[in-house]
Parts: sequence; C-alpha cells; structure tokens
Amino acid sequence: MTLCHMRRKLILGLLMAVLLTVFHDATSGLSMAEAADVPHASSQGLLGAGVSLAANQDRHFTVRETTYGPEGADEEQSESVLTTSPSTLMEETFDNIPDGQLPIGWEKIEGDFQVRSGALVGRSLASVSPARILLPPGIEGDGNVIFETDMTFLSVVEPSRWASLMYRIQSMQEKGHYPYYQFAFRQGATAANGIEFAYRTPQNSWDVREKTSHSTSFAINQTYHMKVVASRERVRQYVDGELLLDTDRAGEHADGRLGFQANGVQVRFDNVKVTLNPPLLPPITSKAKAYQPIKPNTNLVFTPDLAVTEVESLEQLMKLANQGTTTVWLKIKQNNDGQLEAYSGNYRIGLLSDVLHKLKGNFIPMLEPAHTNEAQAIGKLLQEEGIQDAHLASSDLELLRSIRQKDLKLRRAYTVTATSLLTEGQLGRISMDAHSVGANIVVLPQAVSTQENVHYLAVRGLASWVLTDNSDLGIHAALVSGARGIVTSQPAKVRGAWNVYPKVTLLHRPILIAHRGAPQVAPEDTLASYEKAIQLGSEVMENDIRRTADGELVLLHDETVHRTTNGTGFLRNMTLQEVKKLDAGSWFGPSFKGERIPTLREALRQLKGRPVIMLAEPKEDGLEAQIIQIIKEEGVESQVLIQSFNDQHLRHSRDIEPAYGRGLLESQTPPLSAALDKAMKQQQYYTALQSMSAPSFGSMYPELAAYGGSRGLTFWTWTVNDLNKMKQLISLGVHGIITDLMHQLKDDTVRVQLRTDQLELKIGHAFQPVIERITRDGRKVVVEAPSVKWVVVQPVNSLIQQVNPKTGLSELVASSPGKAIVMAAVTGTAAGGTWQFISAPVEVQVSP
Repeated sequence: MTLCHMRRKLILGLLMAVLLTVFHDATSGLSMAEAADVPHASSQGLLGAGVSLAANQDRHFTVRETTYGPEGADEEQSESVLTTSPSTLMEETFDNIPDGQLPIGWEKIEGDFQVRSGALVGRSLASVSPARILLPPGIEGDGNVIFETDMTFLSVVEPSRWASLMYRIQSMQEKGHYPYYQFAFRQGATAANGIEFAYRTPQNSWDVREKTSHSTSFAINQTYHMKVVASRERVRQYVDGELLLDTDRAGEHADGRLGFQANGVQVRFDNVKVTLNPPLLPPITSKAKAYQPIKPNTNLVFTPDLAVTEVESLEQLMKLANQGTTTVWLKIKQNNDGQLEAYSGNYRIGLLSDVLHKLKGNFIPMLEPAHTNEAQAIGKLLQEEGIQDAHLASSDLELLRSIRQKDLKLRRAYTVTATSLLTEGQLGRISMDAHSVGANIVVLPQAVSTQENVHYLAVRGLASWVLTDNSDLGIHAALVSGARGIVTSQPAKVRGAWNVYPKVTLLHRPILIAHRGAPQVAPEDTLASYEKAIQLGSEVMENDIRRTADGELVLLHDETVHRTTNGTGFLRNMTLQEVKKLDAGSWFGPSFKGERIPTLREALRQLKGRPVIMLAEPKEDGLEAQIIQIIKEEGVESQVLIQSFNDQHLRHSRDIEPAYGRGLLESQTPPLSAALDKAMKQQQYYTALQSMSAPSFGSMYPELAAYGGSRGLTFWTWTVNDLNKMKQLISLGVHGIITDLMHQLKDDTVRVQLRTDQLELKIGHAFQPVIERITRDGRKVVVEAPSVKWVVVQPVNSLIQQVNPKTGLSELVASSPGKAIVMAAVTGTAAGGTWQFISAPVEVQVSP
C-alpha cells in the first residue's frame, strides 16, 4: 500500500468521526490536541510517515506531515489548512461527559461500560461475562499506533482477573468484533502470566503468545499508565514506562479498531491517547531474543561460567565472544554529565548504553556500580531499554537493597570481601544477606572459596562464583571447589585449566533432598524418618506444614490423618492435643509404634546445629508469618528454606522476612518450540520472585537448565525415584534432587581428599598421600590404587605415577625439579551415575 493511498484511506475512514466531533456539544470532552514530540526513526533506516493535527479556535485543523528517514536526517514538513481532517492524535479525558453516557462514536460491544466521575468505568462481575468497548472508528489509522491510557483497578473478583487494551480489532463476525490482539494485565500481576500479549482467534478462543510478570501486583485504587506501541508485526507493551513485552507475533492483521476490555474486574480508564504512525520499529533480530552463551566442550559434566574482569578495549572484548567467556564484569561510573561509563578493570571501554548494545547477543553483563545513585541510574537505563538479561554486583548490601523493590527483574550478585577462613556463623550470615537483597549469586574471593564453603551456600540455594587470583593453584582450587562461575582477568588461562581433567569429571556435589524424611525405611513426616534421613546423609529435609484447629503448626502432607495415622478426619478440625494422641508409626511397622505427628518446633529443634536444613512447604494459605516467627524463636534462621506451588506464599514470605531462601514448585509440559525464549521468560519470572526453581523432573528441559544455570539460577527437581533419571538430570545441569531413595544413596561419593603433609620432594622420592573417599553418610574410605588417576599440572613430567608394590597405594615419583600442582581423580558413584571426583589441589615442590 502506497503512502498516498494510506492517507486517502485514513481521511475517508476518519471523516465520520471528525464530523461527529465537530458538531458535538462542547461538553463532549472529545478533543484534538497538538501532536506530542515523536522520536526519530531507528538507525536501521526504516521509512515511516507521521501526521500531526492541531485545532484552532475556528475549528479549522492544521495538518503537518513528516517523513522520517535514517536517524539524524532532516525532517521535511508540509502544511495545509482543512475545514475537516483526519486526526493522528486523539486525547480523551472524559471530563465533560455526563455520568452514565459515553463520548460520541464510542461503541459498547458487551457488558457495562460508562463514564463515571470523569473517567470511563468498565464492570464485569464474572469472567464469563466480560465487558468490551470500542473507540470511534477511523482513529486507528493503518494500525501503526501508540495507544495509551491511565488504568485503575477499582475491585476484582479475584487477583487472576484482568483488564486489557485491545487493538487491530477485526469485524469478521457479526457483533463479535474478533479476532484482535490485546495487552492484558491481571490485578495479581506478579503471577507468571500477570502481563500478556494475547490473540483472540477467528474461532473466538485465546492464543496467549507472550507472557511475563510485573514486579508488583496492581494495587486497588492506584493508577498505572499502560501503553501499547504497535508497529507492523512488532508490538511493545509498557507499564509506567517500563517495557515488559516486546514481540513480533502480531503479523496476522495490519490494522483494525481499538478498545478496552474488563474481565472479572471493575476498572477505570482515563486520559486515553492515540498517536498514529509513530516511527516504525525495526525487526526483532535473533540477538534481540533469548541469548544463551556457547560453552566449550570439555570433560567436565558441568563447565562453570567464565566472567572476564579486564580487557583494554571494546574491540578486544568482542574477540572473546563465542570463545568460552559467558559474562563481562564491568565497573560503572557516572561522569560529570550524568552519563554512565563502563570500565573493564582500569580501562574505559565506552558509554554503558553503547556497550550494552554491543554485548547483547554476545555476553551477559555483570555491572558493578560504586554508589547507590549509579545503581539506580543503571536500573533506569535497563528499564528504558527493556534489558533484563544483566546482573548487578556489589558488596554493599544497602546499595543492592535500595533498588530491590523497583527493579526486581534485575539479577543481583553479592560480592563477599572476607579474606580469611569463614566460620559457619559467618557463612550463615552471608547466606541470609544474599537472600535479603534478592541475590542468587555470591561472589567469593579466592581465599575463602573452599569446597565446604561453596557447598554450604549451594545447599541454601545460592550459586557461588569465585574471584580467582589467576595463579595455576588458585584457578584449579576455584574449579574443584564446585563453583558455578569463575571470575578472572585471564580467561584463556582458565580455559586451558579445565582441559586437564578426565572425562565425566563432576566438580560440584549433587544435593540430595529427603522427601518427607526417609519414607522407604521409616514412616514419612515423623521425627524418626527425619533422623534416619540425616544418618543417610541428606543435607535438606523436605516437609509439609499444616495448622491444627487451635493454631499449632504440624508436619503432615495430607489434609486428613487416615493415611498415615490410626485416626480419621481433617487435621484442621483437630486440636494439637488430639493430634498428639494419634499413632503415626504403627501403620509402617511395629518398631515405629508410638511415633507422633511432629510440630514444626520439634522438627526444627531436631535439626538445629546439625549439617542439614529444612525445606518447609506451607500447604495452606496464611501460614507464612507463623512459620517465620517459629523459625526466629528457635534460632535456626540460616537452616530453613521455604518452597510452595503457590507463588503468593513465597511473596508473603519474602515481604515478611526476605533473608530466607525460597523455591517455586512447578509442574508443566516442556515446550516443543521456542524453548530458549520460554526458558528466558521462566528465568525472568524466578528473578522477579527471587526464587529458586523447583520443577517436577518431567518439567526440566535442556534450554531451561542451560539458560538459567548461566545466570545463577538453582534447580532442585522433584520427586525422582529412578536412579537413571537422577543421572540424566545431573548431566543436564540440575543441582538438587528431591527423592525417597536416601537409603540407596548412602554410599555415594561426595568428596575426595588427600591426607598429606608431604609438599616437598627430592628427585627420586615418592609422593605418597592417603587418598580418602568421603561417602554421603560420612564414612572415610581409603581409595585403592586402581581407582586413582593423578592429575598433574605443569611441569607434567616432574611427577610420574606408579603403584607402590609394598603398600598397594598409588603414588607419584619425582623425576625433574620444579613446582607441580597435584590432584587425585577417583572414580565413584553419585545420584545414579558414575563420575570422576577430584581432590582439592596441592602444590608440590620438587628439588634436586
């Protein structure tokens, strides 16, 4: 369609609406206003046409037509005066419309829409009885529009109900006015589908094509600004200026009318504005969608992410793309002009806005501001650009906390500054501090990045990244610690380091979560079952929490007691005294006669001070505050995580006490197409929720594991009772397994260690450490020589492996002088698979 033809179509289409407006009483409230400033077209050089219209006091209209060329090109304008003219900008405030009426030209399709107190109010009492209204015909032009309004929810049937801006509405069905697209927003906007781009099909059914969540729910009686930018097949949807959805899936219909819809809500719309023919948006390229770094093929089951901290220029940085470096660590400073500048180490590499565009589709940015004002400026820039794939890193908790509520979708990394070994109490504080600011990554300095510290944080749902000192010993210590990310100024050196390990080397320790204790060997959800699971080596105890009739919290999965006790009835109808009379063990076996349903307090006291935490799942609404109160009273704050299928339980927990980790339980079918984009949306949702991912094992798919894992997301899958499936999940990148099979996994290897003080050798002498395999249930087993393979880092030939004929132990004989880094690789089983486990490296000095 030519531009001239489009203009003729627009003029004819609008003539009726404009004539109605001209003859409408002055109190109608339908006004034409000077067009607002319109930004330049994009640098891609797409051509578009803009037309603005202003009314003078004599009801004549001035039309200014602007043709947009490439960015920076001069604009050409022509001007003419018409007695009537199509409008390319409409503003409706409803201020002069009598209550109970509608502005001229507005068309109510179904339900209840009318003006009340200077605003348009739509009312739908049930989802099956929606209310829809159309704006006057013709003002939508050729379908490339900006459609915006102020929206206020007055009441909702339930938080999942919604309102919407409809656009490109067709009239293919009698009185149906569909198909169409819509920008829908639920009052409970924090849900995974709180914000939607949806298509009402020709069959009058929903096709929800894109969805995301908002950082907060829409408060009743609070006003928000909603905006849609429709540009050919491209659509952007904004809330209060924040770009939430950006899609190119609006290709079926190029034009059509505009409207509003209410579904199970009472909603107010005001200050409606329509702008025609904004500069056309460029096509979405593949790099504008979900980006997953390409990791190199190594012998590691899970290759850690690699973050570079220092390059001399942006050009040098771009040479690292697709070379194994996944993340770029940038220090951000604000110059005297208020612009954000990006530094790599001590090198300035450009304005942050420019650098981010270069990084997109090549690296994940990790941004480190020095001050709160810079952090807030970063959040604003990312919000304006619609960039959600970034981390904000800082050791300043107040800095991270200052933007927590405003920019919940911005991932956070808490950098630890400790330089000496950490106590368990200090580790607990680090864990709680990280959760309190919504960080899912903890960056540890080299000095404290031990296997024990990394695993302690992993059990609490946190991904450890190590800021290595770049020495050979330091790099290998960071790798063997099980860290999920390595931060370095020498990425090539790290890439070389991970190639020395044998095939199927498992550097991180799988976390096993006991499902209701050890239900195969003891009655579920009893203290006996929990004790047995601890003895078998479980690090996490999963259980379910319910409330008795007199308000006490107890651990029970079912609503009723008849399956796991000798009683009957609903737990909620029983007092604690009545519950404690029930026998919760005899049904399982006579040796457990007299076992009782435990209270939450009793279970917490059983775990207190032991190397195990509770994964607490509230099974009813409204338990969160009481659970948290009991946790604090029992002094086990660093030993509890909260999980739920209900995201509101997690939000309430976070609002009451953000320092406790959280996990969202889910079960869904893996996507068949666009899996990486689906993974991106899921990861963004977990970030906004500040939660781990706890999917059913059938819900996991490779793209989700890879995408989320590269961004510090932790995955604990449930409930896996097949050892081969466990192996597959660990290979996929899952970090924790919820299982009933603790009794079958007690012999698993969790760590290998060298017992030696022998760090200096003479040539011809042997290095003979005792190599121990630590089992899940805590036993130390000396490893026999055939199960050991030595890993020796440069100089490779300084130590030669042999078996001592007298002791039968594997040993290394010094053959040439120099320093060698030594690790023992031991074959062992864990979580259903057979892997290579590596001891922490030691440095051996060989002298003549």
